Amino acid sequence: MGANGQSSNGSAIIPCLRYRDALAAIDWLQRAFGFHAQAVYADGDTVHHAQLVFGQGMIMLGSASNSGEWAKLAVMPDEVGGRQTQSACVIVTDVDAHYARAQAAGARIVIDIADQAYGGRGYACAHPEGYLWWFGTSALPVRCGIGGWVFPQWRGGAFYPPGLIQREELAYASRALRCIEINGTFYRTPTAAQCAQWAAQTPDGFRFSMKAPRHLVQRRDLSSTVEAAGSFLQAAIALGDRLGPLLWQFDPQHPADAEALDTFMARLPQQLDGTVLQHALEVRNAGVHGPELVEAARRHGVALVIEDSDESPLHGDITAGFVYARIKRSQARLTEGLPLPMQQRWAGRARCWARGEIVDDLPCLAPPAAAASREVYLLCIGAGKARNPAAAMALQRLIDDASNPLPTAGSSPARTPHRRAVR
Repeated sequence: MGANGQSSNGSAIIPCLRYRDALAAIDWLQRAFGFHAQAVYADGDTVHHAQLVFGQGMIMLGSASNSGEWAKLAVMPDEVGGRQTQSACVIVTDVDAHYARAQAAGARIVIDIADQAYGGRGYACAHPEGYLWWFGTSALPVRCGIGGWVFPQWRGGAFYPPGLIQREELAYASRALRCIEINGTFYRTPTAAQCAQWAAQTPDGFRFSMKAPRHLVQRRDLSSTVEAAGSFLQAAIALGDRLGPLLWQFDPQHPADAEALDTFMARLPQQLDGTVLQHALEVRNAGVHGPELVEAARRHGVALVIEDSDESPLHGDITAGFVYARIKRSQARLTEGLPLPMQQRWAGRARCWARGEIVDDLPCLAPPAAAASREVYLLCIGAGKARNPAAAMALQRLIDDASNPLPTAGSSPARTPHRRAVR
């Protein structure tokens, strides 16, 4: 038993359901949703207790005809007009495949599948006996991507298909990847119209991050930087719901110390014209990156960039509600850019951050942040640039495939036997 009476060996929160034809429901839940019957206790057609598992989750169910004390307290959905006070939410790896499977099994779709404003993708459906279910991807996704989208060596089949015209490259890249860092804004601030045009070419759920212009981050005195950033910030919010973090990158020679950066972060706006702003701070001066900077970033909700390169000190300090990591290790000689062990390390870190777990293989300068699920950005930048798209896509595949695979219809029993106990 852990703190606050919590179970120390897994989840203690398990939905309990009743069905008029519980044996048929067990069969259907396996066939339609991918559950697996772990245990079924039945006498004839009456199920006294059943346990169905999905990944690390579980539901329990029994027959509505069971006359036990618990059954007397519950009603069926159709006895109260079909409305419910609660429903189950199940996280799946490939929600589109799950949606197709549920439809094929006869699930009634009540909310069609769609990308959600919070970043996930999901749908709601009803079991034939009326219970509502939500299936979707994690609300806090891992987004793997690259820097920019215009690069000659990506053409001709290296990343972009042969013959793809340049004005269609962003549309292609944004469907192959889940985020792009716009690093051209370091040299020139785009107009709001340009940003809106970029956003219009990308699919729902995609995100841009934007690098702050050099005329802002190369100032020795940062006291007026935020005030001078008006045109940059206005352009950024024109990206609408495609806007991700704003990257403020300071080179190793920048004189700002932890106190000056604390003051700078305090002035960064948290929202502008109704758009919430996320800020990421990259400090390449190892002498400044210390416990004081970590604590200041946490106070202001600014993410300290985690960069794997020869240019910046590598760290694992989490300081905001999202993680922004830049991986500058791609190698031109490798088809997927990064060696497999490095891919596996970064994929594992990203999954831990997204689940709210501590990453223990990176050095930290301050105590760990509070455990919480976080949105994660992994950008393959610089180095062997020609391989960065392949590296980002390889990372995304590793991350997406690491969860429990969705069982196929053929992997589930066609019918749970009418036995008193099945284990």
